[in-house]
Amino acid sequence: MYHFTNVVLDTFTLILMLIILVNNIRRINYSTTDQRIYNLLVITIIIVTFVDGFSWYIDSKTFVYAYELNKISNALLYALAPLCGLVWTVYVDFKIYKDEKRIKTLIGYALIPFVINLVASLSSIFYNVYFSIDQNNTFERNIPYSLFPFAITILYAAYSVVITVKNRKNIPRRNYYPILSYMVIPLICILVQASWYGLSLVYSAFALSLVIVYIRVQNELNVTDYLTGLSNRSHLVVYLESECRKVRSDKDLYGIMLDIDNFKNINDKYGHFEGDKALELFSEILRKVSAPDSFIARYAGDEFVVIERLNKDESILDYIARLKKAVENFNRTSGLNYDLEYSLGYARYLSKETYKEFLSRMDANMYIEKNKKKEAMKKG
Repeated sequence: MYHFTNVVLDTFTLILMLIILVNNIRRINYSTTDQRIYNLLVITIIIVTFVDGFSWYIDSKTFVYAYELNKISNALLYALAPLCGLVWTVYVDFKIYKDEKRIKTLIGYALIPFVINLVASLSSIFYNVYFSIDQNNTFERNIPYSLFPFAITILYAAYSVVITVKNRKNIPRRNYYPILSYMVIPLICILVQASWYGLSLVYSAFALSLVIVYIRVQNELNVTDYLTGLSNRSHLVVYLESECRKVRSDKDLYGIMLDIDNFKNINDKYGHFEGDKALELFSEILRKVSAPDSFIARYAGDEFVVIERLNKDESILDYIARLKKAVENFNRTSGLNYDLEYSLGYARYLSKETYKEFLSRMDANMYIEKNKKKEAMKKG
């Protein structure tokens, strides 16, 4: 009795995913690995949703080859059922570790239960492993074996949750809960669908969760510097306006402005692509020495701003020392034809100060250090 409802729901889901896919291809840089995986997830949901809708449409029909089409479509549906969970797991793993080699290893292990399920699904055409089709061309699932594909999906979901929680200290707060909660809606729908036969909700639930991720991705694109992946200047302004309004008696707000020394020389001598690489490398060093809740932005061409909230017993000088050591280690081992060097200026936020005044003091202190270096070079 849910046939029409399921077909309509799948059709709506299909249209929604197609809109997102087309928009991604037109407007987003989908050459990056995480965007390619995201688009693959959208395509996976499109395919599975289409097969699901077709299987509900063909069920109980009596035209020529309807019986064969019903068997094949349901076998294909069961075969593809865990794929959404698998691709999502790959997406989460890459978002956390940023390691393509690790992804290849993960896929190798994740494909083991997927292939087992694929064989069982295709065998169902002949041996009714997961389901059977009666003489009236009506589908009937074979409990408990038909729950195996969903169990695999739950296994994938559990892995993504475990690595997310395990790496929570390394994940920005704005990304942690969306990543963690993505599988919640589909998992609830899996349990509902397992106990409430006839209602198809899982793939629409995946689509809904993907829309949430899509909104998050779009928001990130609006506030992210394309080259470095750090926050952009407009996001820095919004963040500082918000933070400057918060009065914390237990913590002080510090800002550091940094400028890469001799950056123009890197561009002129080694080319702009190498200059871009230097910006990316320096950004990565800033990420590594900063806490997960630190705010890091690319302020201008080769200028960066780091915002830290520190306890009263913490010193911004500790952060500066960590950064200095990290850059020295990088220069010693990088093998580049140049060293990354920088000048910085820091300031503690003063009560009732505007964000512009706060930034201006950082900037002024940075140029004091920069001018000292220039004077030292002249004397040397």
